Order: sequence, then C-alpha cells, then structure tokens
Amino acid sequence: MVLLAMVQRDKSVGLLLGGGMWAMVGCYDDVQNLLTSVNDLDKHIRIVYVSRPDVMWQSSGCYVCECRVSLLEGVRIGEARHVYSWGNPDEADPDRNACHVSSGGGVPTLEAFEKLKFINLSHSQHLTKTPDFSRAPNLRELILEGCTNLVEVHPSIGALKKLIFLNLEGCKKLKSFSSSIHMQSLKILTLSSCLKLKKFPEVQGNMEHLAELSLEGTAIKGLPSSIEYFTGLALLNLRECKSLESLPSSIFKLKSMKTLILSKCIRLKKLPEILEINMESLKELLLDGSGIRELPSSIGCLNGLVLLNLRNCKKLASLPQSICELTSLQTLTLPGCLELKELPDDLGNLQCLAELNAE
Repeated sequence: MVLLAMVQRDKSVGLLLGGGMWAMVGCYDDVQNLLTSVNDLDKHIRIVYVSRPDVMWQSSGCYVCECRVSLLEGVRIGEARHVYSWGNPDEADPDRNACHVSSGGGVPTLEAFEKLKFINLSHSQHLTKTPDFSRAPNLRELILEGCTNLVEVHPSIGALKKLIFLNLEGCKKLKSFSSSIHMQSLKILTLSSCLKLKKFPEVQGNMEHLAELSLEGTAIKGLPSSIEYFTGLALLNLRECKSLESLPSSIFKLKSMKTLILSKCIRLKKLPEILEINMESLKELLLDGSGIRELPSSIGCLNGLVLLNLRNCKKLASLPQSICELTSLQTLTLPGCLELKELPDDLGNLQCLAELNAE
C-alpha cells in the first residue's frame, strides 16, 4: 500500500491511496501517522481511496467527517473494493460505519453509504450500470463523465434530494436516465454528448436551485412541460440536438433564464408562442444553424433580449414586425439566411441596436 497523494486545504486533508501504482511519498506508516494526528487537523479527512481489499485501518483515534471516493484514471471499477470511514471517535465502529464498494459484471453496489458525499467515477470504461443510489442519500456530487459504456443510470438518482452537481457528459451509450426527477438541491446537470439519450425525465416538483442544464448533442426529441419547475434556470444548452422537433410553451415561463442555446437544432422549425408579457431575464437567444422557418409573433415579449443569432437559418423567410419591439437588442446576426429577402421597416428604430450583420 502506497500513499499516492496527500492534499491539505483549509485544515482538510485528502488521502489518495493505491496499490501497484507509483509512490509519490511515503508508505502505509505515513498514512497511519497522519490519521493518528487528525486532532491537529480539525478532524476533517476528505478523501480516502483504497484500491486493495486487504487493507483495514486499525487506528481508533481517527474519523472521517466527509467520505469522498475518487478513482484514478485507468482503474477498473472492479478494482475498487473497500472504503472505510468512521463517525465520531467515541462511536467508532468500523463494522457498522464501513462504506463498501463491490463489483460484479461491471455493476458496483453501495452498502451503508449514508455519509458518502462525493463520487467520481469519470472515464470508467468498464462501468455499464450504476448502483442503487438510495443507500447514499447525502450524496452532493456525482461525476460519471466519459463513462462511454454506461448504458443505464439507476432510477433512484432522481430522488437524491441533496445532490448539487451531476455530470454525465460523454456517456455515449446512455439510453436510460430516470423517468422522473425531483432533485431539490441540484444546481448543475450536464448530459452533453449522451448521444443515445432520447427522453428527458418529467420534473415532479420545484427544482428552484437548478441554474445550468446542458443537453448538447443528445437525441432528445422534446422537453416535458414540467420544465417550468426549473424556476432558477439561467442557462439551457440544447446545441446540436439534431432530433429536437419542438419545445413546450412553458420554456418561456422560466423567468430566470438568461441564455437559451438552440444552435444547429436542424429539425426545430419554430418556437412556441411567448405567453408571458415580460421576459426581461432572457439576454441571449442562439438559433444559428437551426431549422427555424419563422419566429413567433410574440417575440417582442422578450424585451430584455440583447443578442439574437439567426446565422445560417437557411429556411427563415421573414421576420415578424414585433421584432422591432426588442428595445434592448444590441446584436442581430443574419448571415446565411438564404430565404430572407427583406427586413422589417421599423428595425432601424431600435436605439440599442449596435450591430446588424446581414451580409
């Protein structure tokens, strides 16, 4: 057993342990000495990773406030066996508080992981399914980026009420995410480049903390009307969703949204009508390279819009007169709109318009 990395930050210590890798510093005794001196470090041990199943901690003086699992690049999930953490030293009981990761056929299981807050399994090429996350109710961050053979995420993920960050970017074979989600604390959800993901789950309740949702490059055909529960959403990235055919009208109920990216959504022919009178929050609307043929007559309700990119919208034949009501518009980009023959007469009255690019 060798100590591969040790990081101390704000009196928090990180330990990265592995067998058969390379020794950065020290050995098992160094780890043991560090753990026994934990009282001098505010009793915070953040990262403990053990890649060999034959290692047990014997020191009764150490405990872990936050257990974090971090796998080294190239380490198979089947090689991750045991992570042990202790609660309060007075209650130390390795058998009761053990956090156990086991594997069979590329599917890990979680046992007694109530204290687990962070999981990073990025680029685990042998991971095909995730475990049942109901045994890790306190999970804050889950990183599965680049797990290119991951096919299915256990539906229990949708009920992780304390999860803040979820990254599934580049899971190219992922087909099943969850039929519904109610992740009350989630702030960032990344599903970019999940090429086979065709459906986004229903939202079962308010998810006001979600600020960023990226579905770039997925195979989704539409979004559920329940996205209106993303009341704090600031960025929605649907770039290169080449199967996207429509958007729900509720998308324009998201009064915190600042940026909507629909670039290269080649099957998207129109936007829904904007039912809200004032959508002052939306600043950027990117439709470049999309299949848009017309803009809604209610486009003028986006009175906070600063940037409208319609570059290479080759099927766009006209602009509604209401576009002249975009009093905050500074940049309008129109090159490559081959069917667009004329502009609205009053477009020149937009006092904030600083850049009109029509080539």
